[in-house]
Amino acid sequence: MRTRTRLNRVSWLAVLGLMSGLLFAQGAQAFIAYNVVPQTGNQAWGGSLGMDFNVNSPLTISQLGVFDSDGDGIKGTTLYVTIFDRTTQSVVPGMPTLTFSLGNDGTLIDGSRFKAAGNVPLGVGKYTIVSWGYNGTDPDGNENNSSITMSTLNPGGGAISFVVNSPWDYGAGVFPTIAFPSKNEFLAGTFEAVPLPPTALLLGSGLLGLGFLRRKWSLKK
Repeated sequence: MRTRTRLNRVSWLAVLGLMSGLLFAQGAQAFIAYNVVPQTGNQAWGGSLGMDFNVNSPLTISQLGVFDSDGDGIKGTTLYVTIFDRTTQSVVPGMPTLTFSLGNDGTLIDGSRFKAAGNVPLGVGKYTIVSWGYNGTDPDGNENNSSITMSTLNPGGGAISFVVNSPWDYGAGVFPTIAFPSKNEFLAGTFEAVPLPPTALLLGSGLLGLGFLRRKWSLKK
């Protein structure tokens, strides 16, 4: 009787664990880190424009985006965006460098164009969103040049935090190292991310699920 009670308890814990994992997955909402309102850019800068952020809990990058001046599509030369690891000063492994060009400019959300990034995971660490290729036809935005409406910062419930540094560089596609003291100086690159459930929750749900399956298998014998 005691053994059966213990097994029943494990079964209920298994169900609760699996339900917790499912509820977390359903509740994990995608968020856009740098949300830009539609407006006209004020700078034709072809070099790298970056904004630093830290990841506080693991997430995946679902989309990358670039600023679309006037929201009328990319009409000039190609715009680029990717995410660098600030520790290694290199592109995050597996992270694509997405391109936006005439006729291939992705989906407009507010003031930015987005494309799927393949759900690349980002662990806890230090990163920089970098975009480049802006020009007279498709300008970026720079708060230091003239009055523009800067992006709204969304930390995803604490999944990320924004660093007071918007580095830039003369080179296109390089890791930017010239510091500028602002969290979101540029209307340039942005990204959409989805928080991941804590490792402990996933592990616990998996183990309890195995216990539940083992219980069912034992009853069938």
